[in-house]
Amino acid sequence: MMKSKLMYMVVFALIFVLAGCETRSDANTLYKKEQPLEVQFLSKEAYEKEGEHTIHFKLLQDGQSAKDLQFTHISIWNVDRSVTLDMTAALEEKDGTFTFPFDFKKPGLYYVQIHAGTKTETISPTQRLLVGKLSKKDIDALQSTTPSSNSGGGHHH
Repeated sequence: MMKSKLMYMVVFALIFVLAGCETRSDANTLYKKEQPLEVQFLSKEAYEKEGEHTIHFKLLQDGQSAKDLQFTHISIWNVDRSVTLDMTAALEEKDGTFTFPFDFKKPGLYYVQIHAGTKTETISPTQRLLVGKLSKKDIDALQSTTPSSNSGGGHHH
């Protein structure tokens, strides 16, 4: 008799505890949802000849200019790695728009990578940039599906 009473009490206590662990139906609205950081490239994707060109881009979060950025850097390299610029600060103009002047001394296929981050998120999208006449090696690289990345474990925040 005592065993069955104890069993009923344990079952009742277990049901009581489990009922208290029910998920609230509005739980997803209780926490702030942070929108992902994104880059909008504003520059041309091709320039007719080498020389100094300014790269323009905008950092957005939830369709608005991103705020509370911890860093915004740019990396540029060409296919054969004879030209490289690694993790250099971009210049903020206004309203989340950034610029970076760069002297493209050689024609070819370049990669422009933006490194940007907030306290909770870091992004590094890459865009291809064509400068002047492309070599056979540039054309082959352009037709490949994946750009060769310059970020092989370098400086991180």
